[in-house]
Amino acid sequence: MKHIMKKFIATMGIFTLISTNSFSAAAQDYDILAATSADIASLAASHVNVTSILNSYYSYNGTDAYRLIKSNALKRFLNQWTAASIVNPVWNYNSFTKYEGQNLYYCTFTADNGRNYYMVLRYDASDGGGLGKVRYGETSYNYDLRANIDVISAKLSETQLDLSSTVAYRAQLKGAEVIIFKDNSGKKYAFYFDTSKIVRI
Repeated sequence: MKHIMKKFIATMGIFTLISTNSFSAAAQDYDILAATSADIASLAASHVNVTSILNSYYSYNGTDAYRLIKSNALKRFLNQWTAASIVNPVWNYNSFTKYEGQNLYYCTFTADNGRNYYMVLRYDASDGGGLGKVRYGETSYNYDLRANIDVISAKLSETQLDLSSTVAYRAQLKGAEVIIFKDNSGKKYAFYFDTSKIVRI
């Protein structure tokens, strides 16, 4: 009888050990699943925010200013607005966006010499609407925000911006080309192309 009881107790001990280990493993699995779910939720939220920022940057392609820049008249004006050494300039429409300042827009263009340029334009809604040149210059940064959004989003995660309300647009700070990121609370950061750094301003 004692032998049977010892065997029973030993068996129960093994069962308890197996059950405890199984529970611990299940708990660990649960923790892993919970962490994974949290990560997925975080990534999903980040994706929504990035999408919102991209939409804000590229949303101006539905404006009257964008329709004007695609017109034949503006193609002719581009030739007149640039130096004689810039031959056959062609707008890069996918770079069109808002520029810091009232009624200002930004678009790059490329010439036969293979160089890239940018132009800041002012939209005037009077008399049916019109676009005028503010300034232009050569640029090394025919920058596509969408193509570089992974780098940008990593930098944005280091800021205090409310990404759910952040918008993006182009600007120039002390001669440097930047993208400005601004949220509803008024916090602003500038992303510098030459250094790939993002700085609060």
